[in-house]
Amino acid sequence: MKVLRKLLYCIILALFFPLTGYAEEIVPEKEQIEIIFVIDSSGSMKTNDRSGIGIDMVQAFIDTMQTQGIRIGYVAYNNEILSYSAPETIETTEKRKRLKDQISSITYSGDTDIGLGVSHACELFSEKENTRRIMVLISDGETDLSAGSPRTEAQSSQELDYCMNWCRDENIPIYTIAFGQYDGSIAVLKKIAEETKAESYSGKCRRGLDRNPLRHFPE
Repeated sequence: MKVLRKLLYCIILALFFPLTGYAEEIVPEKEQIEIIFVIDSSGSMKTNDRSGIGIDMVQAFIDTMQTQGIRIGYVAYNNEILSYSAPETIETTEKRKRLKDQISSITYSGDTDIGLGVSHACELFSEKENTRRIMVLISDGETDLSAGSPRTEAQSSQELDYCMNWCRDENIPIYTIAFGQYDGSIAVLKKIAEETKAESYSGKCRRGLDRNPLRHFPE
């Protein structure tokens, strides 16, 4: 949990500050930030994230993030959209609690439609001026839909490609955190990050974190 929370800090720091940045400087005075967490809530996550670390990680981030100038939202998806919240401020205890309660109610079940989840997140971003928009996708990998699904995997893939192109054009990085164990699944998440000029990390490994400014955050 400690490593994953630091990982999210590093994602934000990497966008705005050099290695000498400090935690209290995360939000520039004149620029707002919108962050949407896209949470894979499919049944396969029961195996790949048995302890619900992905959900706990988002809640810890909400608790520890400074409040001014930041709006946070989320999308929980499997083969459909389970729940979501457009980016909103977390300036009060009540707002933090409401958002955390929504996220804590997420359970893992069903198939996986990454294109659907990412597409819905794209629709939730505002068009406010002077706002930096960031997406963080937490997943175990590839789209996996049953034969009876109203959508095909090809349709999901096409929608995901469209969203990646749109995010790249809009300068919205999609950082990915992979809980999957298979090379093919991890490759999908790496591609999403690379196509949107972001980075992909393993939710089960510290590798690659040491180069980030972890020293500025409490243990």
